[in-house]
Amino acid sequence: MIAHLVNQQVVHELLALQMLALFLENPTEDSIEIATDFMMEVGHVLSESSPAGVSAIFERFRNILQDGNVNRRCQYAIEKLFKVRKSKFSAYPGIVPELDLVEEDDRITHEISLDDDDLGSKENIQDKCNVFQFDPEFSKNEEEWELIKKEVLGDVQVDQAEDDDEISESNIQNGAVMQMEEPVEETQIQDMTEKDLINLRRTIYLVIMSSVDFEECTHKLLKLNIREGQQLELCTMLLECCMQERTYARFYGLTAQRLCQVAEVYQHKLS
Repeated sequence: MIAHLVNQQVVHELLALQMLALFLENPTEDSIEIATDFMMEVGHVLSESSPAGVSAIFERFRNILQDGNVNRRCQYAIEKLFKVRKSKFSAYPGIVPELDLVEEDDRITHEISLDDDDLGSKENIQDKCNVFQFDPEFSKNEEEWELIKKEVLGDVQVDQAEDDDEISESNIQNGAVMQMEEPVEETQIQDMTEKDLINLRRTIYLVIMSSVDFEECTHKLLKLNIREGQQLELCTMLLECCMQERTYARFYGLTAQRLCQVAEVYQHKLS
C-alpha cells in the first residue's frame, strides 16, 4: 500500500527510501524479503524520481549478496530483484494506465518522513480507523445494513430461491430429454501440448528453490501427488537445478539421498 501511495505521488519518495534503508540497516531474512518485494513495486517510480537513492539501495543489496550470510531463498530474491532492475521494472509498472486518473497538477504530495517527531505522537493516533476495534452496537448496525441492502438490492434470498427452482425444473426437463435421446459415444481427448508436464516441472522447480533445507524440500516434493511414471521428471528437475549452480551444493545430494531412502522407486531413477 505504501509503495502505491508513493507511485501515485500521495506520499513523497523520501519515505520509501527511508523504509528501504531501515530494512537493510540490520538485515534479517524477513526484512530482506520485505525490502525486495517493496522495491519491485516502487522501483520504477524511484528510478525516475531519485536514481541516486536507488543506486545506493541496490549497492546495499549487492553487499548483502556478496557477504553470503543469508539463506538461499533470500539470495534468490535479491538476484530476481537485480533481473527486474535490468529489465527497467517492465513487469512492475509504477502506475497502470487504468489507475492513472488524477492530473499531475491536481496531485497533493504529503511530505512524511520517518524522522518526523510527531509521527507517533498520541495526538495523531486515530483510534476510530483501527479495523480491529470492536463495535459495541454491532447487532443494531447489522440490522440497519440488512434493511438498506433490501432497499437497494431487493430480497436476494427470495430471488435466489426462485432461480434455484427454475434451475431445478430446467435440469429435470433436460434430464428427461437426454434419457430419450440415444447415448453419444464419448470422445477421448489426448493433450499433445504436454501442458500438464510443463506445469509439473514448474511446480517442482518452485518447491526446490523455495525450500530452506533438504528435509523441507523432500517433504514438499513427496506431497505433490506425483503419479506413476512421473518420478523421472522429478529426478530430472533435481539434476537440472543442481547443474545451474556455480559450485556443487550439498542440498541437492542430500535431497536425492532422502528421496531414495523414503521411496524405492527413486533408487532406480536416480541411479
